[in-house]
Amino acid sequence: MGPERHPSALGALGQECWAEIWDIIGPQIEYVMAGKGSTWDEDRLVPVTRNGAREDVWWTYGYSPIEDEEGIRGVLVVCEDVMSEHLAKQALKQQTERLEQLFEQAPGLVAVLSGPDHVFELTNAAYRDMGGTEFS
Repeated sequence: MGPERHPSALGALGQECWAEIWDIIGPQIEYVMAGKGSTWDEDRLVPVTRNGAREDVWWTYGYSPIEDEEGIRGVLVVCEDVMSEHLAKQALKQQTERLEQLFEQAPGLVAVLSGPDHVFELTNAAYRDMGGTEFS
């Protein structure tokens, strides 16, 4: 949470404590408070201010109602900063795209088959140009 909010956030009004992201989380909290159920977001960008600077941070979080005999009295927030996982997925995606480009541009005929039935998984442009198997 950063020193801007710890420990002052404890017991504070959400709209005041999280003013810079209230447009994102406010409707979700209102949804829960209105008795419509819980919410869940995975790997969602919610930029927050911490340690004196605005940061792009990816979160997995959920909101659930806190109820008693009088109804919904509050919202339980469970969240995890998943920034490192998000960045790792992005790096893997970029590497995979780069390898696919190199594979596609290879001048030799390349086909990747798998299993005992030799099912085509990948072919490159040179292979397909020579009349090789097309697949999607």
